[in-house]
Amino acid sequence: MGLMPPKQYLLMHWRSDLSQQETDILLNWVKQERSKYYADSEVVPEFKYDAVQPISTTFKLIMPKLN
Repeated sequence: MGLMPPKQYLLMHWRSDLSQQETDILLNWVKQERSKYYADSEVVPEFKYDAVQPISTTFKLIMPKLN
């Protein structure tokens, strides 16, 4: 499996790495978006920001759609 970004890209764009501050800003934004759109109260904090989340055992039902 290859590394990201590929070595050829880094050779051509040698100043393209994100700084630690830019990385932190990006990761904080991802956490905010996941909390806003994919919040699940049943997920333990350890896995709260993982890309793959467990499937919830309960589902919200919209009664008019069930009839």
